[in-house]
Amino acid sequence: MEVCDVCNQRDTRIRLTSEQDVKKFCVTCYNHMMELELGVNLDAMVQSFTVEDYEGNKRTFNVHRRLDPLGIFLKAHENTIHGYQFAVHGELNCDQKELFNLLMDKVIQRVHSPSLKLHRFPNGHQQEVIATDQVIGRVEYDEMSNGNTPLIILDGKPYTLEQLGQMVTSFEGFQMKIKWLDMTGAGWGSDPNIRIPNDNKVNMQD
Repeated sequence: MEVCDVCNQRDTRIRLTSEQDVKKFCVTCYNHMMELELGVNLDAMVQSFTVEDYEGNKRTFNVHRRLDPLGIFLKAHENTIHGYQFAVHGELNCDQKELFNLLMDKVIQRVHSPSLKLHRFPNGHQQEVIATDQVIGRVEYDEMSNGNTPLIILDGKPYTLEQLGQMVTSFEGFQMKIKWLDMTGAGWGSDPNIRIPNDNKVNMQD
C-alpha cells in the first residue's frame, strides 16, 4: 500500500489526478486540506462504537469521515469481512452531531431488522428463509466467481446469487420490485413495526 504524500505515514486512500501529477492522501490529511479550502471545521468524532443486534450479538463498527465540496460523508463499517456497512451524507454547514446521530439511528435500525430468519421444519431441518416481504442488503464483488456474479450481503453475511435464489423460490407466483440506492440513500425509511429495546447498549470509543 502506498503512503500519503503529506504525512508519509498513513496509507493512501484518496488520489487527486491532474495533467501534471497525481497527489496521494490519507483520509486525515485530505480532510485537513479540505477544511482549509472550504472553510469548514470538522468536530471531534467517535472513532468506533459497539451495538447489540436483534440476537443480542455485539457488533463493532469503525467510523470513517470524508469532507468533500459536496458535503460531509460518514460511514460505519463493521470490523469483519462482508459485515454491515452504513453511510450518511450532510451539507457542509450541517449539524455534525446530528449527522452522526443519523448514522447511529441507521445502524441500530438495520441491525434490529433482519432480512432473513432461521426456519425449523417439522423434520428438524433448519434453513434460512426471507423474514418478511422485502430483502435489504448490498452488492459486492465475488472473487470466487471472477466477477461473473456478485455476492449479496444480507444481515452482515455474504450469500451467492444461487443461495438467494433458493430462498426466493418460496415466493413463486408473486410480483417483485428491485430498488437500488447508493450507500447514503435514505429511501428505506424507518419501519414503525420494528421494536428496538430501550436498553440497547451503545459503547463508544474515541
